[in-house]
Amino acid sequence: YSQEYVAGKLHLRVRVIELLEADDYEQMPEPVFIKGYFRAYAKLLDVPVEPLLVTFNSTYITERKQEKALWQ
Repeated sequence: YSQEYVAGKLHLRVRVIELLEADDYEQMPEPVFIKGYFRAYAKLLDVPVEPLLVTFNSTYITERKQEKALWQ
């Protein structure tokens, strides 16, 4: 499928599909949204999503913001 077709079917911008396919997650929203995009894309292609999520989880590391103590 073309990126335009996939974007239309998933109701996403073509740029989001380009970023997903390029594994460029820095310009994308939070990981929960990216995982949703993967699930929708896998469903469209009728392929299992788990291998994609495992790869994503192992390569995408989020830095957790340090929580400030209540008294600070």
